[in-house]
Amino acid sequence: MILIDGQPIDQLPADERALLYGESLFETVLFAGQRAPLWRRHCQRLKLGCRQLGWPAPDTDRLLAHCHRLIGEEDCDSQNDDRPVVIRIALTGGSGGQGYFPPPTRRCRQVLIRRPWPPTIIEQRRHGLRLATSPVPLATGSAFAGLKHGNRLEQTMAAALCRQAGLDEAVMLSADGFVVEAISANLVAVIDGRVVTPDTDACGVDGVGLGWLSDACDEPVDRVRLKPPALAGAEELVVVNSVAGVRPVVELDGRRMAIGRRCRDWQSLWQNSLRAP
Repeated sequence: MILIDGQPIDQLPADERALLYGESLFETVLFAGQRAPLWRRHCQRLKLGCRQLGWPAPDTDRLLAHCHRLIGEEDCDSQNDDRPVVIRIALTGGSGGQGYFPPPTRRCRQVLIRRPWPPTIIEQRRHGLRLATSPVPLATGSAFAGLKHGNRLEQTMAAALCRQAGLDEAVMLSADGFVVEAISANLVAVIDGRVVTPDTDACGVDGVGLGWLSDACDEPVDRVRLKPPALAGAEELVVVNSVAGVRPVVELDGRRMAIGRRCRDWQSLWQNSLRAP
């Protein structure tokens, strides 16, 4: 089911600036029944993106009400019903303007799409993911690094190559060869006993799942600049995002990796502290 500005329609005008120029911000939100355990963090990032783009911030209470409508009364007739569902929230640039020049008054659209929570995540958490380093580099130095915006050509190309190779995910590098993130998740590694995550200041996304883990973890998660050999030598490597939580990496570029104690601790923390699937 899809809602556009709260209405059950599934068509956008041809002059929508998200279609023409990629003008959009988005959040992919996990709901457990009516609860979105990381809702506050998603709203903070969405509002930050709006500030950076000069867009009006959405009414997040109304946005949450639209999400509950998408989930549907049949899924929400009990506060104890924690069946998971995923809702993608996109805030678009709206219509109008002349070419690249936007209209004087911005009227953003809200596009909400509901989809099932992938049950394959359960097996991936248990048995791990196979990764390779993607040949598609991430553009470096954008003023909008860190934002969850709609320009994702690098990720979609990397995902297509990943699927062709029969892999689960890929490590994305910056144009100057530093590790940045996975296609749809952040990376967290244990290197020489230290918990680190690649720096995303020059490119990449500051993930909501990573933010949660950094705050909830009982040891520091340091942001560092990593080259691929350092990542390959990690004692543990996981990917983390707001939908799947923490999943271990068991293979990187053909090299086997062990599932470590910290991964299992973080998975327990995810399920126990957030009451998330």
